[in-house]
Amino acid sequence: MAESGKLSPPPVPWKDLLPYADYILIEADGSKRLPLKAHAPWEPVIPEGNARTIAVIGGSGLGHPIKEAVHRPELFLSILREKLSENPSGSEALTERSPVTEEMAALVLEREALFDKLLLNQADILSAPSLSRFALAFRRPFIAASLRENYCFPMPLAANCQP
Repeated sequence: MAESGKLSPPPVPWKDLLPYADYILIEADGSKRLPLKAHAPWEPVIPEGNARTIAVIGGSGLGHPIKEAVHRPELFLSILREKLSENPSGSEALTERSPVTEEMAALVLEREALFDKLLLNQADILSAPSLSRFALAFRRPFIAASLRENYCFPMPLAANCQP
């Protein structure tokens, strides 16, 4: 731990710790306490030799304006506009005041492709239709969880979900 009280890297290289632990959890980057994030090109900084990368997003960002829910809202919008360029009228209407939809969050996650597993935290505050819409848009299995309420459950492929 650093003098600031924040967690900091260990004094030895990560690869030297691997023989001593089944799992090593690393917070690769922060999001300024916002539930969603668009990553800069140099992020996240993942140590060499990692076997699994788990992205964690907060369900509390869904339905809120992009500028209030997303770290780097301008980058989030840029990724969305790039992905939605086939429908120019839809992408032009996007602003920092637009609410984050389940489809938007899934599109940005898909475009960034920075992880092999996803944990959707704060699932306890999402409605069943919202969770279903996210599952349909994300199109991959993920874990829905509430760290506050101490539960998690796997969300399989959403072929049969009805929003």
